Amino acid sequence: MSKKYVFNHLDEIEDNRLAAEIKEALETDLYFSPEAHSFQARKGIFGEMIVARWLEYRNIEYLTEEELRKQSAEKTPDFLLPDPVEIRGQQVNWIESKAVFGNETDHQNYIKKQFSHYEELYGSGMVIYWYGYVDGISLEGHIISDYRIDDEFDPDILRDIVELLNLAPDW
Repeated sequence: MSKKYVFNHLDEIEDNRLAAEIKEALETDLYFSPEAHSFQARKGIFGEMIVARWLEYRNIEYLTEEELRKQSAEKTPDFLLPDPVEIRGQQVNWIESKAVFGNETDHQNYIKKQFSHYEELYGSGMVIYWYGYVDGISLEGHIISDYRIDDEFDPDILRDIVELLNLAPDW
């Protein structure tokens, strides 16, 4: 029996104490519960929406991950820039938005599973860790940024950034 099945059918658990403990864990777990995963996905989508609006504000053309998948792209950053742009003195061909804090372990996993493939296929890029990142993480030849992706923002985009950074679980 899968955990997803159990989570959705607590009434079928014969041990009432176990069912109650699982229910309590699901209601209070801010990191691994289905609600937590859903909340993190919403933050990720919100971060990507902010990047899209920022690119549009700067009149930068882009292809989304969804558009790249329709073209049967093997590896798909959140945003591919058909015409590279210069940001902070570096050429940027792709942007990946991460609505998380960038720690060393996760960053290394992202390099292995995503960023190195993007570099091979598309060249240099930019990774945005919306909630900041530890000193010392790097991706040579690429930009790593927190929420301060630009010096100039449309006020609506800035409000959205503040909202993203202050989102709290709603369950």
